[in-house]
Amino acid sequence: MRLVMAPFETFREHGDRENSEAPYNEAFIKRCREKALEYDKEDKFLRPSLLRDLVKCVPLHFRGKVFDGIAIP
Repeated sequence: MRLVMAPFETFREHGDRENSEAPYNEAFIKRCREKALEYDKEDKFLRPSLLRDLVKCVPLHFRGKVFDGIAIP
C-alpha cells in the first residue's frame, strides 16, 4: 500500500507509518487535526495550499474529524 506523505512528516515517520499495520491510527489523525487547526490560522496565501496538501494524506472517512469547522479552499 502506498500512502501519501503528510506535509509535516519526516521521511522516517512516513516510512514507519507506511510499514505499520495501522497507518491511520488515532495518533496520526490527532496530529493531522492539530496541523489543520494550525494551518487554518495561516495567512491567506499559505493557508489554501497547506490545507490542500493535508487533505491529500487524510482518507475520506477521517476528513470530517480532521477538518471539522475548517473550510477547505
